[in-house]
Amino acid sequence: MVGGRRAGFTLLEAIVALTLSSVIVTLVSSVFLTQNNFYRFVVQRTRVQDNLRVVTDLIASEVRGVAGGGVTTAESRRFVVHLPILMAGVCRDGSGHGHVYMPGLSDINGDEVAGYAKMDANGKWIYTADTWSSLLVSSGSSDADECLEASGSDTVGATADFARLDISGSSTIGEVIMIYRDVEFKIDQSELEPRTLAVFRKVSGDSLREFVTGITPATKFQYRLPSTGIYENSITGPLINSIENIRVIASAIATDSIGGIKSYSYEWTLGIPLRNRN
Repeated sequence: MVGGRRAGFTLLEAIVALTLSSVIVTLVSSVFLTQNNFYRFVVQRTRVQDNLRVVTDLIASEVRGVAGGGVTTAESRRFVVHLPILMAGVCRDGSGHGHVYMPGLSDINGDEVAGYAKMDANGKWIYTADTWSSLLVSSGSSDADECLEASGSDTVGATADFARLDISGSSTIGEVIMIYRDVEFKIDQSELEPRTLAVFRKVSGDSLREFVTGITPATKFQYRLPSTGIYENSITGPLINSIENIRVIASAIATDSIGGIKSYSYEWTLGIPLRNRN
């Protein structure tokens, strides 16, 4: 006690202290919220961009290998292509069976095989749908020996890569046979995030599988013909064999933790030349 008075805070001092404390708490909270919102924005942006990279990178890595006449369906939300699995050189022919040398034969997934293709006199691929179980007659050392006898093929250490295929028509020594699979890409309603679209992929012998979600309706496929140089949303009929470039216009959006659509979106376009078209 000093001079007969109790030491302590006056009401005014308490009000000033509370006011200053409130201001400090407000400033700290504001900084925290700003940083938190920025962090969420960065996370959303990264997720959206990663989604699109997955879409374009996967499609581009496969589609570039399409050979001439390999596009069978070309729509704005769906396309199907024949993709080479293996190339085989004919080393003996007889009775509709082609004995071939096929590096990588032992590693082939027969369930993915959709058929084979041969070149016609004009250098164009002619595709024939077939299953691997009916196409492959035999493989191994006996087929390697027949190729050695017929064409002098060097079979040393590579007997597992020789096979006999049940191909229609005649073939000649040196002719190239392509074993192919069908791959489909489709844009449809997402099963994982129903408020958005997704990109699905299917390999022959399998079913459609969703591999990228959060896609907007702006996402689509387009196709360019050498005769016009213009991208079309859909191509049908004989012109489909002339497609030289597939363009993916990919657009994605971010969603928050409770499923609400956020405002951030991202879009990019990738043109994929069909390197093996000719």
